[in-house]
Amino acid sequence: EAYDLAEVSMVVLLMVPVCFTETSTMVVRVGFMTATGHAGAHVAGMLAFGVVNVALDLLLLPHFGLTGVLWATIITRAGACFAPVIWYRRALRAAAGGASA
Repeated sequence: EAYDLAEVSMVVLLMVPVCFTETSTMVVRVGFMTATGHAGAHVAGMLAFGVVNVALDLLLLPHFGLTGVLWATIITRAGACFAPVIWYRRALRAAAGGASA
């Protein structure tokens, strides 16, 4: 099967901000969640996004080929990066007694 090089290149280039985001959110994911005893929640979240990634792969692969798999990866990696940050902000708000964090 031939792939559209321009489309695949565009999707691969979209992985650059995802990789940057993943690196920058590592402080929250590893530093905060592990240090505060929430490593289990982090692992559960990563497993959940892994399952979602496989499901999206199976859904998108027959219709879009490699491009669909790349989009599934972008979507799930972005979700896996931002979910702990959202969780962290909620934890800060709860610790502050509901004040805006």
